Amino acid sequence: MTEAEFLAWQSGQDQRYELVDGVPQAMTGARIRHDIARGNADRHLAPQLRAAGKGCRPFSADIAIRVYPGQLRRPELSVLCPPFDMEDMVSETPRLVLEVLSETTRRIDEHVKVDEYKGIAALDYIILMSPTEPDVVVWSRDEARQWQRKRYQSVDDVIPLPLLEASLPLAILYDGIDLRPTFPRAVES
Repeated sequence: MTEAEFLAWQSGQDQRYELVDGVPQAMTGARIRHDIARGNADRHLAPQLRAAGKGCRPFSADIAIRVYPGQLRRPELSVLCPPFDMEDMVSETPRLVLEVLSETTRRIDEHVKVDEYKGIAALDYIILMSPTEPDVVVWSRDEARQWQRKRYQSVDDVIPLPLLEASLPLAILYDGIDLRPTFPRAVES
């Protein structure tokens, strides 16, 4: 399908799809913990973005992200900054994307989608979050616009988002989520 065909077709569907190499791919339904995490991030980021005064806003997976022509992804949350058209259903200029990992899509999110997202020139932050324990990997751009990776594994950690004049504490991100650590826990080398 072309992107236009996909968007017209998607509007008549009951569930969300991504467009992968021209083929619609059904997205697995979100668990409550995924939606709590997305809502926590949205509620915490929105006032900070508003205070920064640049018009940036958090958006749900209803807004697709064009990673390249014919490839649309739907992260749980994205941050878009003006200019944007209020009628758009797709953006190719997100500043932040947040993916809540699941067992069925974790490898795709961590490898395929991260590589796709890194190709978006406007993107500053890629956040991959475990839904069951405090474990968040953040890819962020440095001053030279090179990607740097950092892992946060404590509810006391705060993710700095200076390019958006914001931050995201893990205590807020995981608020209301029943934590179920997986053992043995992966350790950074």
